[in-house]
Amino acid sequence: LDILKPDLAKLPLAYASYWNYLAGEAARQGGNTDKAIEYWEPLVKNGKDDLFRAKAGLSLTKLLLDQKKIKSTEAIDRLEGLRYAWRGDELETLINYRLGQMYIENKDYLKGLTVLRNASSLSPGSDINKEVNDYMTRAFREVFNNDRLKNISPLEAISLHEEFKDLLPPGVEGDRYVEKLAERLVEADLLGRAAALLEYQVNNRLQGDKKAEI
Repeated sequence: LDILKPDLAKLPLAYASYWNYLAGEAARQGGNTDKAIEYWEPLVKNGKDDLFRAKAGLSLTKLLLDQKKIKSTEAIDRLEGLRYAWRGDELETLINYRLGQMYIENKDYLKGLTVLRNASSLSPGSDINKEVNDYMTRAFREVFNNDRLKNISPLEAISLHEEFKDLLPPGVEGDRYVEKLAERLVEADLLGRAAALLEYQVNNRLQGDKKAEI
């Protein structure tokens, strides 16, 4: 970077943008976060190179959030703006992955899982695809495992199940998730929806004593 710096003004746009992005990353890794922000902010606000505007936008958002200089809602807004800034490779996957995580952390599970599913479709067969799918499965199951159902609306809960029931664990564990959801719907007096869930279980998944109990 130091060798190239005297010729920075002569470099083509893509290389100059790359230099500034890497200079910011070097500063960040060296612990000089203010300097990293100085390099990245112009790329985000005035950059003419789409690739490094998106890369700097993603890195800058994460840095500002880690430094508590922006709130999660602002981070989400920034990432939403980046979703269409760069298309077609693992950078797009990364942007959607981070955005989905932010929605989940902000307890907007339906939106988060929807964005994560989109991220999963962008880089099939890659390492990041596996990472996204593993995170998405964990996030879905934690809604049921950690009693988070009590903190979301019944309609969001049933929508989560209907949209992402392929993420249910197999066997007894998955059946227990559905029972929890049915109980949540009963508490909200959505008896028809609860009955339909349990009827599906009886007709398609359960056997023996458990079938009789349900």
